[in-house]
Amino acid sequence: MSNGSRRKHIWFLRHGQTTFDLENCTYDEFIEALSNGYHTPLHENHGINFASLPQNAELICYSPTRRAEETTEKLQEHLNVGLVEKMELLREVKFDKDIIRRNEYKSLKNNRRDILTRWFKNENKSESFQESMARVSRIEKFLQNRQEESIILVTHGWILRLLEIYFVHGKREDITLFDLLNVEPIKLGQFVEAKLKFRSSNESNIHIAEVLSTGQKHFEFENSKYTVVHQRTNLERYALSLDQYENE
Repeated sequence: MSNGSRRKHIWFLRHGQTTFDLENCTYDEFIEALSNGYHTPLHENHGINFASLPQNAELICYSPTRRAEETTEKLQEHLNVGLVEKMELLREVKFDKDIIRRNEYKSLKNNRRDILTRWFKNENKSESFQESMARVSRIEKFLQNRQEESIILVTHGWILRLLEIYFVHGKREDITLFDLLNVEPIKLGQFVEAKLKFRSSNESNIHIAEVLSTGQKHFEFENSKYTVVHQRTNLERYALSLDQYENE
């Protein structure tokens, strides 16, 4: 069986909680974090969901940041891990220093929509939306070419939105602002996961996937098309069809 036809189980993990709180910070701290990133250590209460992660991971790849590296070290302490690799493609999206102006700033929660909208409209010059999408496509190619079948990718919140849309929702083209805005932020230390099977080493389309998001969302689809509807939670209900993704 060729690498491309192997079924692979991928966990897209957001790094654990750090000593810096992006939800409650000053404007200058907020912009510094978005544009340059704070290399802060994990908090002792990091919130990593070890119990729901695989006890045996053949490969862990992590973003080249302190918080992602320390998250990976925690994973190595709690799980049986094979290879570990630093991966530049998993870094966080880099934003312009004026992506949110001082007079606009309220909080991450209140300004998240503005940031996502400007990123999607390619108003972010440090990394355009097209450049971010190209990075996600390269991650797909990386996964396709790996021998390992149980893989954890340690990454960050903004780029994780695209990874979820691309791999979990199965929408790989014509992503809309609606798609981007309707992805619920993954909590620090939590993840989305997907079981993927590629058609061939020369064709990157996903053939079969079963998807779970920390026990909250469940989707199944074949031949890059959604065929099974949703699992409900108290917070959200998703309906999927061959032609559309509708948030009810």
